[in-house]
Amino acid sequence: MMLQIEWKHLEQAGNTCTRCDATGDSLRRVLRELSAELAQAGIEVGYRETRLGAEELAQSNLILFNGKPLEGWLDGARPTETHCQSCCDMVGEEVRCRAVEINGQVYEAIPEALIREAALAALKMEKEAMKEIKILGSGCANCETTAKLIGEVAAAKGVQVSLEKVTDMAAILSYGVMSTPGVVIDGKVVHSGSVPSKVMIDLWLSAPTECCGCCGKG
Repeated sequence: MMLQIEWKHLEQAGNTCTRCDATGDSLRRVLRELSAELAQAGIEVGYRETRLGAEELAQSNLILFNGKPLEGWLDGARPTETHCQSCCDMVGEEVRCRAVEINGQVYEAIPEALIREAALAALKMEKEAMKEIKILGSGCANCETTAKLIGEVAAAKGVQVSLEKVTDMAAILSYGVMSTPGVVIDGKVVHSGSVPSKVMIDLWLSAPTECCGCCGKG
């Protein structure tokens, strides 16, 4: 699993405004802490800083988590604008800059607590969206091929999956699978007895998991 963070901010002659500068300091502290914590759980944190020109000022001080703005991950939050004298001085005209309002409180510089809360909310959503897939079988060539195909299709579609190979016969029989390889997605058997085609796998990963009926289970 990966958490991708992007921070967009105005930059003129190597300088940014005071609110973006404060947001950047908070973001870097959270990144250091989160990267260390999440690495232990096998979660990678990616970071990109996008410097904007004056014509893109409306996007300045915007933090994205997996492509979605910080305020989209927080209950009661919405984007707003306030006067920013620092930006006015930088661009040479009167401007209003991006801020975040949460339940009536306006944050011009984004504090660490909100950055961390949004990051964890994004991770929770990614985890819930991830499909948990189990390949049932003894580890034979067909089982390995099935796992490889699922991994390839998932990567091509950009779908997060957790792949587990189950070789214990008692565990396999507990799913009612008598012929392997079997495929279980989010707890439901969707296939058994042969190597699935890429078309079948694509269908499994394109919609909420339902038993396709090919294994005899309705």
